[in-house]
Formats: sequence, structure tokens, C-alpha cells
Amino acid sequence: LTPDFEWPDDSFIDAYRTMVPDVEALSAYGIGVDMVRSALRRLERQPSCTCPPEMSHECIQALASFVVHCKGLQEGHSEVLSPAAAASKAGQQASGAEVAIIADVAAFECACTALVIQSLLQPLMCSSPEILMPDKAFSNQITQLCLVCSNGVFGNPLVVRALAEAAQRSL
Repeated sequence: LTPDFEWPDDSFIDAYRTMVPDVEALSAYGIGVDMVRSALRRLERQPSCTCPPEMSHECIQALASFVVHCKGLQEGHSEVLSPAAAASKAGQQASGAEVAIIADVAAFECACTALVIQSLLQPLMCSSPEILMPDKAFSNQITQLCLVCSNGVFGNPLVVRALAEAAQRSL
């Protein structure tokens, strides 16, 4: 999570159809507004980490390690990355998980963030993480997701479609 990220509140989720009218386009994929609302509410309970405003090399390594090992964390687990947390995670090694990175790739900063995360995770993974692009679906091998949370991310219907699919697959 970015330091200024705020989870969508109940009023935003309840009014999602009004706030993001393009959500109706997801019905062509069998995804309704109620499914999107459910996915958004479920998302906040997933393990997460908040990055500091200024990243260090150690914090970036800790972020990569968190993504690799977060599947084993309990629902609701939350961390704030710091140099001390980064030092404690140093040296943790590869995971067999297949990771997809979801980001609002229409936003330049988010697309760049996804690429940086992908390159940092690659040496820690058995295979290179996949950045989910607008015209692609999840491969069946995906077992973990890394969501780049930025303000406005839940207003992107493509990101929400990916989250709804992930919720259906219990990712």
C-alpha cells in the first residue's frame, strides 16, 4: 500500500455503481456489481504491507520478501515496512507460488511500480511474476496476487474485474 492509500469505505462500496458507472461493462464477463462489492470488502482483510514515504534498498527487499511469503499469513495481517523490518526479512528465499501483479497500468506511476515489483520478485520466485494487462485473464497457475494499491485504483473497471475473478478463485 502507498503511505496515503485509504481503503474504500462502505459508502463508496455501496454507491459503487454510481461512482464507477463503467462497472456495468463487467456484466459481459459474468461479473455483477454485487460481486464487485463483495470483492472490495474481502480485499481489506487480506495480508497487506504499507510502504514508507521514502523507500530504501532494504525496504524494497522487504517488500519483495513480503509478497513471496504473504500466502502463509493470517487474514487481516498488516505490516508497515521500515528499515528494521527489512533487516529481519533479509535472506528469505524463493517461493513456488505463481504470482500475478495487479495495478492500474493506465496510470504511469502504477505501471512503473508493477514493473519494479516484478523485477524485484523475479530472483525470489521459481518463475517471473506476471503483470496482469487489460486484455489478459489470469492463468490457471496463479496462486497469489500482488495488488498495487493507489488512490483511484478501485475506480478502474479492469482492476475491479481482476479482483472479482480473484475472489471467485479464492486467491
